[in-house]
Amino acid sequence: MVTVRNNFDFPARTPATIPAETLSQAAAGQLEAAGGQRVPAQQLDGTLVFIADIPAQCETVYLPDPDASMPDGTAVCWRDGVLRISRPASDLTVELTLGLIEGDMCLYEAPPVDAAEWPETTIHGGESGSVFTRLELTGQWRSYRIDLAVVCFHAGYVDIEVGVTNEAAERKHAYLALVKKLS
Repeated sequence: MVTVRNNFDFPARTPATIPAETLSQAAAGQLEAAGGQRVPAQQLDGTLVFIADIPAQCETVYLPDPDASMPDGTAVCWRDGVLRISRPASDLTVELTLGLIEGDMCLYEAPPVDAAEWPETTIHGGESGSVFTRLELTGQWRSYRIDLAVVCFHAGYVDIEVGVTNEAAERKHAYLALVKKLS
């Protein structure tokens, strides 16, 4: 059982995590006796992830359940160098593309996104479950290695991590562009 407190004056809905062994150490009878709200949970790198939905200035007890399922929500896929995030219930689709621009420019100048070159990227890992879908992608553009991890929570949140490593001996300025298109 997990107690989550919202100290703010507005409701909060957010992904929450607990160590996976915390749930396995608790007896099932104790969890049911606590009168908590059962929520779908999914394991991610040694932690259990669930969505906490807490009214303002309230405390809620959750019973993370790795076997529970959640109705279809936000989905993610990678196709033709474009990351597509969609919510089937609302016909909303967001397309994200990644590009790199090499060269010098002033910090206050907007990089010329049209000049960005899109790296060839391949999926090397992923998983889908009751709380989120996760994709891991790797790409190469010139001397730059690109690592991209996307965690798309079915409740409507998206977490994107991008790592760019210059593997060449020569150091240059490079700019990363993440371009979003809504449809």
